[in-house]
Amino acid sequence: MINHGFSQYVHSPRPYGDTRDALDDIRQGWDDHVRFGLEHPTFYALLYGRVEPGRPCAITAPAHAMLRDLLGAAARQGLLRVPVDDAAEQLLAANVGVTLSLITQPEETRDPDLSDRVREAALAGVLDVTARGESLAATRASTALALRTMLEQDPTGLTAGEHALLGELLDRLGRS
Repeated sequence: MINHGFSQYVHSPRPYGDTRDALDDIRQGWDDHVRFGLEHPTFYALLYGRVEPGRPCAITAPAHAMLRDLLGAAARQGLLRVPVDDAAEQLLAANVGVTLSLITQPEETRDPDLSDRVREAALAGVLDVTARGESLAATRASTALALRTMLEQDPTGLTAGEHALLGELLDRLGRS
C-alpha cells in the first residue's frame, strides 16, 4: 500500500527536467513535495516520520534519485557549488523538515510562505545563483563541479589514471 501511494507521487503528471532550467525544475520538485505532504499528511508521516537509525527508506529512493538527477542537470549548467550528493542531502533534509513542520501547524495559523523562504535559503546554500536564479555567477567551484559531473557521465578518451587524477583535481576545486 505504501509503495503504491508513493508511486503516485513519484510519477507526477509534470515531467521534471523538460524545462531546460534546472533551477525551475528543482523549485517545482520542492513545491510538489510539500504539496504532496500537505495533501496526504498521514501517509507522508508514514514515509518520512518513522525512521530507523542507519536504514535509508527504500520506498522514497526513487524521489531521492529524481532529486539527484535534477541536481546533476544543475551541475552541468554550472549552477552547483557543492557536490551533487551533498546538495541532495541538504535539500532533502530541508524539504522534509519544512513539510513535517507545516503538517504539524494548524491550517488556520499555517505560515503560507514558510516553504518558499526555507526553499530559497536551502538553494542559496548549494547553488551558485544570484537574483533568485535569473543570472548565473560563474565560479571556479561551480565550473569544476560541472566538469566533474560530465566526466562521470562520459569518461571516454581518458585512461583510468587520467580519469582518477582529473576527478581528484576537480573534486578539490569543487570544494574550494
